[in-house]
Amino acid sequence: MKTILVPLPGLGTDSNALELASRMAVPFGSHMAALHVSRNFSEEIVGLTGGETYVSQELCDDIAADIRTKAATAEQALKSFCERNDIPLLSLHAVQPGTSASWQHKTGHAIDEIVTIGRRHDIVVMSRQSDPAAAHAATFGEIIVRCGRPLLIAPPSLSEHTGRHVAIAWKNTPECAHALTAAMPIVARAERITVIAVPESEGDGIDEEGERLAACLEWLPADVDTRLCIRGFERISETIIDEARGARADMIVLGGYGHTRARELLLGGVTRDLLKACPVPLLVTH
Repeated sequence: MKTILVPLPGLGTDSNALELASRMAVPFGSHMAALHVSRNFSEEIVGLTGGETYVSQELCDDIAADIRTKAATAEQALKSFCERNDIPLLSLHAVQPGTSASWQHKTGHAIDEIVTIGRRHDIVVMSRQSDPAAAHAATFGEIIVRCGRPLLIAPPSLSEHTGRHVAIAWKNTPECAHALTAAMPIVARAERITVIAVPESEGDGIDEEGERLAACLEWLPADVDTRLCIRGFERISETIIDEARGARADMIVLGGYGHTRARELLLGGVTRDLLKACPVPLLVTH
């Protein structure tokens, strides 16, 4: 894990994304590539006015000011964070050993830019707003489906540590295997690993699969335990959160959960629920 893309929207959540990214970067001497994508001014005007020929100067000034403010806020958040944590802030394509950061500012569609640039990095780290209904939940889903890289999402508030105790929400599916592979640099450094096996229907054999994964993970230096959840097939996301909280895990690793292939293509309901409400950092792949 050597390069980490950190999209910064210029909101109050930027510091959380930077903090979580640095927790991932420091153990590996990784580079944090901060990215801000400004909205296109002309497209923003058309979108807000429906193509009306007359647009007030006041509206134009407000939109332009908001675009500038968000870019300046994101850049200042990065500079302040790097100064506080003694992290070198490099020019865009510079390379040097050890943990470092860089700044990139583009104009366009944020999701498209994050997806395109994110594919060139090992992982994408973003932060969730405190409002579960905020647009970021939908944004995360589209990035996960399109990017092909793991997405690590910070909750609105971070605990003291991240990655010491990792919970793995497990089913024997390609999506969960992919998530575990993506998380392995973090999992391999954990002090404790909890495998959470949540059946989606009676008799699906998830208990045996959880134990089998735990047996494989015993080769790592961490303490490994399994938590089999047999309650509430229709509230899997709540069960995963409850079990992770009960185990005192500080991160959850999740592959796509869903009952049918069609649902998996659009992200399963469990994944969508966790994107909105997971209380600890959530690493997701699709």
